[in-house]
Amino acid sequence: MDTDSIISEGQSASEAERTTLLIAYVLQAVSPFTAFMASIVSVVISYIKSAETQNEFIRSHHRYLIRTFWWTLGLGFLFGLLCWILIGVPLLIGLGIWWVYRMVRGFIAYSERRSIVT
Repeated sequence: MDTDSIISEGQSASEAERTTLLIAYVLQAVSPFTAFMASIVSVVISYIKSAETQNEFIRSHHRYLIRTFWWTLGLGFLFGLLCWILIGVPLLIGLGIWWVYRMVRGFIAYSERRSIVT
C-alpha cells in the first residue's frame, strides 16, 4: 500500500468514526489517573468499533489500542508480582515508558491520518 492510498483512507474515515477513535485514545491516555477504569471503557469501545468499521485506518488504530491494553495489563501484573524480588520496580518503570511511547505514537499517527502498524 502506498502513502497516497493510506492518506486517502484516513481522509475517507467519517467524522463520527474519527471522533469515537479520539475518545478511545483519550480514555486510554487518562487511565492512569482513573485507576485504569477508563482503559477498560476504551478497550470495550475499540472491540466494538473495530468489528463495525470497514475503514482500515480506523480499524488499525482500534487494534493498536486493544493490543496496548492487553500487553500493559499482562506485563503490569507479571512485573507487579516480580516486585517481591525487587526486579519488578525497574520493569514497571520501563513498562510505563513503553506505554507513554505507544500513546504518543498513536496520537501522532491519528493526527496525520495514517494507519498504524502494530
